[in-house]
Amino acid sequence: CGVWVGTRFVATREANSHDNYKHKIVEATEEGTQVTKCFTGKDCRVIKNRYQEQWEDRQGEIKPFPFQMMVDSEKLDAAIRWGKTDLGFMPAGQISGVIQEVKSAGEVVRAIMEEAEEVLSRLAEKHLELQALS
Repeated sequence: CGVWVGTRFVATREANSHDNYKHKIVEATEEGTQVTKCFTGKDCRVIKNRYQEQWEDRQGEIKPFPFQMMVDSEKLDAAIRWGKTDLGFMPAGQISGVIQEVKSAGEVVRAIMEEAEEVLSRLAEKHLELQALS
């Protein structure tokens, strides 16, 4: 059991990704991501952009992994490194619609810990209530 929190950490001040990419994550709605093979040839959830939309009606032209990555290899770094969010690869999870701001990684970790402590506390209370009923 575990969690994937990559998108939340991409949208932190310390992340080594372009600010434009981080802001696209913050601006995204719950419908702002889509699973596509157009960048790598494998299913990957990305923030929608012009490049990805150009492949919508051309699914049959997408090559299998890793060959699709060679079709437009510069697109893989365009958003992450250079901030070209209309053309570049911006992997992002469904959580993008919930992220409201770029924070520090420390703030993200503290928030995760606080929420975990709250959940565990509530579970402990429920457990004690159920034990008292038995």
